[in-house]
Amino acid sequence: MEFECSGGMGRYSNVGKISEDYVHEQREIRQYGLFVSSELILKLYDMQSIGKDNTITSAKLKHFLEDELTKGNIEPYSGLGVAILSKDTLNVARWRDYILHNQLYVFENEKLEDARISDIGEEGSFCIFELEIVEHERKAWNRYLMSEKTERNKEDYLQDMFIDPNFVSRKVIEEIKPSLLQAIENGIRKAFMDMVNKNWVD
Repeated sequence: MEFECSGGMGRYSNVGKISEDYVHEQREIRQYGLFVSSELILKLYDMQSIGKDNTITSAKLKHFLEDELTKGNIEPYSGLGVAILSKDTLNVARWRDYILHNQLYVFENEKLEDARISDIGEEGSFCIFELEIVEHERKAWNRYLMSEKTERNKEDYLQDMFIDPNFVSRKVIEEIKPSLLQAIENGIRKAFMDMVNKNWVD
């Protein structure tokens, strides 16, 4: 397909537009356990700005999901799926055969108790960061559909959660940083003393 240019404008000048006030920043994705009920089991994820902890605990999220399920606001479908929590949204997605049905809750000031169901036609189904999780879950669900769907297959699906390499590497660095700095300091001190002793002997 050929694009027509007019008035000296570029080929793609009318597409790829981003809101002027949008600032793109990376997010970290953390596993938040499992929500387990008799009707529905969800893999839970927490998605935040790098280095920021969510004030909404896993326990609070599970309580909210249990309440919504009891009220009949969440349709279980197959009984398996995923829920992604962020600063101001909760995306609850459940599998029905090969279709992923998602339901979006929005709230403000990290007050999950005030969350309301939003129209995904207006808000959008998934953000760019959620899609990384969804891609992993798509592959995991495809493996389950290709399986015998035994209890073991269900357990394998539930244990197969997305691991964010950026979050893992940051946490590892945070844990080893003190000992690493100490090792560097000890190495510098030893090198200095060796140099002093060598000069003293010479």
